[in-house]
Amino acid sequence: RPGGPPLPRPGRPPPAARRLGPPPLPPAGGGAGCADKAAQPQLILIGTGSEVSLVLEAASVLRGEGITVRCVSMPSWDLFEALPLAERERVLPPSVRARVAVELGVAQGWQRYTGDAGGIVSVDRFGASAPADVLLREYGFTVQAVCAEARATLARVAVQAAG
Repeated sequence: RPGGPPLPRPGRPPPAARRLGPPPLPPAGGGAGCADKAAQPQLILIGTGSEVSLVLEAASVLRGEGITVRCVSMPSWDLFEALPLAERERVLPPSVRARVAVELGVAQGWQRYTGDAGGIVSVDRFGASAPADVLLREYGFTVQAVCAEARATLARVAVQAAG
């Protein structure tokens, strides 16, 4: 894309990405896509590419607990930031402070989107060798781990609001 950030080239995803599944939310305008258009969700879960499938599974569990969840696919920070402010705030309303990013990479930079009360499920250590399913589980890329971080984030936001 001339004058803009490079876009990922389609190709065969790495084995871990195939196990997590393809991203089911095509991002609007390349910056972000939402699975739940609820005007005021209690919680926003953000995934990048293959992590979106995990985000959607966790959201299903959390919705079963009565939590209103918005799922966001954000494959490119640059493209998201290029969206008009109104569109960015429609996707990530400033009033919703309970946000969890799921990134099969480092957490660095995600605080910009999760905020001070948000949570991040990420990998900040490297070098392990095992089958992809084992690594994903050991690194906390499970529905249970995402749900646990979501619940902890909701609790943090409630404490800060009461504070």
